[in-house]
Amino acid sequence: MTAAGRDVGSRRPPGADGRPRSQTRTDPAGYVYRAVDQYGQVIDVLVSARRDAGAARRFVRRALSALKVTPAEVVTDAVAVYPRVLDELIPSA
Repeated sequence: MTAAGRDVGSRRPPGADGRPRSQTRTDPAGYVYRAVDQYGQVIDVLVSARRDAGAARRFVRRALSALKVTPAEVVTDAVAVYPRVLDELIPSA
């Protein structure tokens, strides 16, 4: 075992199915969306059966409603739908 608690010989990525944890599909529930601020504090979490524009829009709206300010920068994974949704909901980001 290493200090991180993983087997030394293990070559598996963080997600059990080979995807990064932010994209991990949970078996019965769906995809997990997480919003985290610059300090690492979780702002919002959404579990959705789909990973499409509707789910992304719903998640971004919920996360924005929890904030008191509009974010200047948004970092996402490489899902193609995010730029369209973010341009629609946060044009300045």
